Amino acid sequence: MTTILEENETLIVLKVSPVKRFLGSALLVTLGFTLLYSIHKKTAEENIILDLIFLSVALTLIYYGWRIIKAKQTGVKLTKLGIYDLNNTLLYRTSDIKHLDRGIFAIKPANGFIIHLNKPLAFQWQPGLFWCIRKRLAIGGLLSKQECKAFADLLEIECGVKRI
Repeated sequence: MTTILEENETLIVLKVSPVKRFLGSALLVTLGFTLLYSIHKKTAEENIILDLIFLSVALTLIYYGWRIIKAKQTGVKLTKLGIYDLNNTLLYRTSDIKHLDRGIFAIKPANGFIIHLNKPLAFQWQPGLFWCIRKRLAIGGLLSKQECKAFADLLEIECGVKRI
């Protein structure tokens, strides 16, 4: 007995595990505070520009660590119609996907893949989960390799997306 999937039925859901989310954010926050401490303990006052660069990098790292901790209920789900976040906001329709790239030399997140799109999108970013810049949607980062592979396989098989 076979069942036909409805077009809006969820095929797979990707979420960051709490342990990976905590470790990733702890690493970024620790690195940020280490940079702040090194700026504070520096004895020579000769290079203010370098101090400002380190300060901006440190504050950025602390902010990104905070964003990862704050993003508890975020994830990505795949249906036959498109790729959605867990708030049911459409990220992109599967019919408008050009191809999928999972190659070793692709510029993609860790353990993830990149989707090349037909139409450009506005910048979107969820730390450790996905980013979207113009005609590229990249999924991965703090996600497990097996879940990302299953997501990409379902995207190819169920939605008819080509792989390069």
